[in-house]
Amino acid sequence: MTIGILIALQINTWNEQKKASESEQEILANLIGDFLYNDSILINSLEIKKEVLDKNFQILDYTGTKPKPATREEFDALLSYIYTVKPFKPRNGFLDEVLSSGRLGVIQDANLRNKLSLWKSILEDVEQAENSAFVLEFKLIDFIIENGVWLNIDKLSVNPFAQSFPESGFDLDNRELLNSLEFENLIENRLIFSNALNLKLESTKELNEEIIALLQKNLK
Repeated sequence: MTIGILIALQINTWNEQKKASESEQEILANLIGDFLYNDSILINSLEIKKEVLDKNFQILDYTGTKPKPATREEFDALLSYIYTVKPFKPRNGFLDEVLSSGRLGVIQDANLRNKLSLWKSILEDVEQAENSAFVLEFKLIDFIIENGVWLNIDKLSVNPFAQSFPESGFDLDNRELLNSLEFENLIENRLIFSNALNLKLESTKELNEEIIALLQKNLK
């Protein structure tokens, strides 16, 4: 009788362990898809944001008494990089579900659990950095609206709709913006906050890659 009970308990324990293992593998498989997607988004976002930073640095080479770009079009092309890309929007649906359901403990790897727990807090840091960068970007856009001409800038943007616009009916040269100290300050401040955002995104990408490596290690 006692042996039968022990065998039954062992079978029950084995079944529970099997279910837990299957549940863990299901979670890992779903998570890896999301984090691979996030990695591709981060790579693209960082590439574009670094290009934007480079173009804005070039603008600072022309401010004040420094030599100006040779043509209006050359400078308008630089101004077309004033816009940043849309905010980083990771795919977190399955991780949110795991966290809200309390199933994170099913994952056996403590290091992986810790890094998954860090993910949401680092995203909050990114969002704060994005908001700060956008404030400076909007100030810069408002300044150009008040003191320059957007139409010729948009014609040189990557937006195919804007490229179809006619040239401005106003005989304004955006290179005059380069003589404004306020414009230089706005560009400089925008660079500072945009660089801070890029550093946050680099840290996010590093954590994302660490999570992917651990997911792949534990996925059977």
